[in-house]
Amino acid sequence: MRICQVSTITAVLILFLATALFGQPAREKRNFDAGWKFHLGEVHGAEFISFNDSEWRSLDLPHDWSIEGEFSREFASGQGYLPGGIGWYRKTFELPENIKGKRIQLLFDGVYQNSEVWINGEYLGKRPFGFISFSYDLTEHLNYGDTPNVVAVKVDHTNFADARWYTGSGITRQVWLKVLNPVHLGQWGTFIRTPEVTGDEAVVRVTTTVVNDSDEEQTVEVRSSIEDPGSEIGETEDEITIPPNSKRKVDQEFKVNNPDLWSTENPHLYSHVSEIRRDGELSDRQETRFGVRTYRFDAQEGFFLNGQSMLIKGVCLHNDAGSMGSAVPVQEWRDRLVLMKEMGANAIRTSHNPPAPELLDLADEMGFLVMNEAFDEWEIGKKKWIQGWNVGQEEGAAGLTKYYSQHGYSDFFEEWAKRDIQDFVRRDRNHPSVIMWSIGNEVDYPNDPYTDPYRDEYQPWRPSGYNVTEIARKLYDYVKEIDPTRPITAAVANTPLANKTGYAAVLDVVGYNYQEEYYEDDHKQFPDRKIIGSENGDSYEAWLTVKNNDYIPGQFLWTGVDYMGEAGRFPNRSSGSGLVSLSNEKKPGFYFRQSLWSDEPMVYIAAVDPSEEGPWADIESHWNWEEYRGDEVEVIAYSNAEEVELFLDGESQGVRRTADADNHILRWKVSYEPGKLHAVARNGSREVATYELITTGEPSQIVLNPNRSTIRANGKDISSVQVLVTDKDGAVVPSAENMINFELDGAGKNIGVGSSNHNSLEPYKADHRKVYQGKARIVIQSNGEKGTINLRATSEGLAPAEVTIVSN
Repeated sequence: MRICQVSTITAVLILFLATALFGQPAREKRNFDAGWKFHLGEVHGAEFISFNDSEWRSLDLPHDWSIEGEFSREFASGQGYLPGGIGWYRKTFELPENIKGKRIQLLFDGVYQNSEVWINGEYLGKRPFGFISFSYDLTEHLNYGDTPNVVAVKVDHTNFADARWYTGSGITRQVWLKVLNPVHLGQWGTFIRTPEVTGDEAVVRVTTTVVNDSDEEQTVEVRSSIEDPGSEIGETEDEITIPPNSKRKVDQEFKVNNPDLWSTENPHLYSHVSEIRRDGELSDRQETRFGVRTYRFDAQEGFFLNGQSMLIKGVCLHNDAGSMGSAVPVQEWRDRLVLMKEMGANAIRTSHNPPAPELLDLADEMGFLVMNEAFDEWEIGKKKWIQGWNVGQEEGAAGLTKYYSQHGYSDFFEEWAKRDIQDFVRRDRNHPSVIMWSIGNEVDYPNDPYTDPYRDEYQPWRPSGYNVTEIARKLYDYVKEIDPTRPITAAVANTPLANKTGYAAVLDVVGYNYQEEYYEDDHKQFPDRKIIGSENGDSYEAWLTVKNNDYIPGQFLWTGVDYMGEAGRFPNRSSGSGLVSLSNEKKPGFYFRQSLWSDEPMVYIAAVDPSEEGPWADIESHWNWEEYRGDEVEVIAYSNAEEVELFLDGESQGVRRTADADNHILRWKVSYEPGKLHAVARNGSREVATYELITTGEPSQIVLNPNRSTIRANGKDISSVQVLVTDKDGAVVPSAENMINFELDGAGKNIGVGSSNHNSLEPYKADHRKVYQGKARIVIQSNGEKGTINLRATSEGLAPAEVTIVSN
């Protein structure tokens, strides 16, 4: 298959397959992201092949139009005050004559929201849920040869206040075109399990679904093999007969001697190869990665992976990435997971929706456990924030009347929940990283939407909390029908009610959201219950409930990274609950968690803002407090070493022992003088880590730090460039707010500028950005060509900076 351009067609994909029906290649799966046309707004007739889209914008997918919009208080705080609307996408392509008789399918990894798809004017269907993957068979409506085809997609996110966090709008995930023979493997039709695993031997069971889309009965051989990199471990073959226009499942089993077990420290992956042969010729072939591992939750002893007890150190991650919105390049996910690994995390929760497939691929490769979550609401919608935290649309002089949007996935739940959750499980069930299916997040939240008759604020007009139990049973059965091997959980918000209604009893593992106070009593009352912290604050006390109780296997912090939406009053448009900022800057909480979770020796120091008092005073990563010269400034340190000694310009400020620290935080009172604040961490007498803060001078220059100086010329790879304003000695100036202007040329494009400022209303898609606390970021993406990418940054009064990135 190759891509070429035809001058009379805006975006053309021509498939050249050199062989006839049932010949090689047996299966073609090509990325379909390039060369689309886009129009924001309703258009009549855009589904038809004759429609003229020449004036539409040309772009490549994935694409999120909301992140391109202007922030405005007329939109919803839940969505980060960014617009929704209706968008249309069209792509024109041609197919060669020699693939007539093949099955042509189009696979969408995710379209937010309410997508409708046409091919050559023929309606294929609608998929409301914006986070689910789905496909259509185009075969019966296609043209071949010189006659073009047009696929049209309408995306309707008119109800922009349909979620409690930022979702984005558009074809926000990748699209794939598949060319198959009439007898082929089913979509997500391979299911691999490892039910018996020891150090000496592993049993691998495979169920393969084979589809016969022809009008004749077909007899085929189903061959399965397991491969380790560079070698084949074993194979088996079965002959089956499939009636016309039907499908059959085949069960096969392997034994792997001395398996290399998948774990968070050793994420080893095998490949399972499925082949379908008809009359000796290859009809289909597909590789599926999997891991050999075993795990279990124990009501008394916690969690075991491959027979070894371990603590689950998890973070919740939302679907967006700041300036890129919900159209997130895979390298951005990798960069974020690298940060989570550095912090000591070994697990992620996909809050609160099915993730992009590439995120789970990375979890498999990098060694993360995953709580894979399906829904944030069920058949009745939750309150969606409009004008700030827990604030609807206010009316009246006193602002006392509040109207919340309750529309969202609940509008489609009754019709689509079974299909959505089963497709979700089918798609993701071969990932060794996935250890739990979560059927919902906080659907039982008191009075939002279900009532709690056991609370003082009982609201009897709301639906009964017992409804949650009935729905949970159905969802449980839907999941087990597709994957009986993994435990099912949910993030429960109201465990006292869940205990009374039976909701908690439905679950294999009960997730507790911010309810550490109930762990001990519930463990005594329900000794067979398996409990996990499904959403937790980052306090030391919350961690101690895990560390000091064997029956609590772990926690998932809210959140690993800041995210768009779930915002406060305008202009606040994003949540700062993460341990890493929207621009991937480490925050003080990152280092605190690293001191608890990581085995790598570390120390970090910061100052408590002397202008603030109390436990909520800001922690600042700088030593610029000129207005407090001579006054005492509190300095804190986080470390996993035995002791830390603090120095100011070489003079010791004292030694603090970690074992004596209150809440694992070391503290000093230091009389402020400008200079170098330096911390030395020791185990015994051995120095194991250092950290320093330096008083900076005035802003003098721009510094550009790309995290990758070479990227792939594939139109998708990125380099994340940190933009710093420093003094003449290269130290970041924390008070700097300079406007930085960017110039870019060569084989790349700017796909987003941003900073860690949650109140900035600057556009993300721009060639300029103010630094915040001396820092900003620009993300450079390959444009598909090989060559150099030259980035220049300028600002009035500052020395400019240039950097070159190679795309090859």
